[in-house]
Amino acid sequence: MRCLLFLLFIGLLTSCGRHTCKNTDPIFDNYRPTDQEYKAELVKQIRLEDPAKVHYWIDRYIEISKKPFMSVSVQGDGLCATMMIDLKNPNKLKHFKNVRGLSYSGAEIKGLQYYTDSTAGIYNFIFEEGNVGD
Repeated sequence: MRCLLFLLFIGLLTSCGRHTCKNTDPIFDNYRPTDQEYKAELVKQIRLEDPAKVHYWIDRYIEISKKPFMSVSVQGDGLCATMMIDLKNPNKLKHFKNVRGLSYSGAEIKGLQYYTDSTAGIYNFIFEEGNVGD
């Protein structure tokens, strides 16, 4: 029983930093996070935000065309969206990929670093670094 209460308490503490956000961008309403229109708008909106005020929260692990991705909630002062981050580097986030994201949902990614591959006008977010408990 004590263990259960302790885990509940830890869960409450870790979720306190995440704020509920409400999307006000019609592009995010009308397209899916995997659509190019959505990704292009996300790139634009992230550039408008103060980087210190943008937070990334893990939603889940997902495979698209047999490739691993991390679905991430992106939150800022005027931003509420979902980013699909490609986890193609086999040496990054091994544990996250092995457990298919189980137990990571809701965790904030501290120090997230990614690059945007815009080859041929197609936007893809590629994971580089970040602390997600690995």
